[in-house]
Amino acid sequence: MAKATGHGSGLQVKITLWYLSGLNRQSNTVKLRRSVLRNVAVWRHAGYRKLAALELAGRVSVERRSEQSPIVTLLSAGAPE
Repeated sequence: MAKATGHGSGLQVKITLWYLSGLNRQSNTVKLRRSVLRNVAVWRHAGYRKLAALELAGRVSVERRSEQSPIVTLLSAGAPE
């Protein structure tokens, strides 16, 4: 699978967060692991940039922890736009 170069990776990150929340029994809080980003063909740094953009837009809140995966809380209900 080809790596994302920036086009569409924001959508991939949104869909991944929404999917993970569904797997977590509809919890709005998920851990965004690097392996998950890799599985959806998003480079780690691109994924974290998109996560920061979602945070700036007020769509998610992010708890960043040193040398650990960020904990992401989805702030808007429903499927990604």
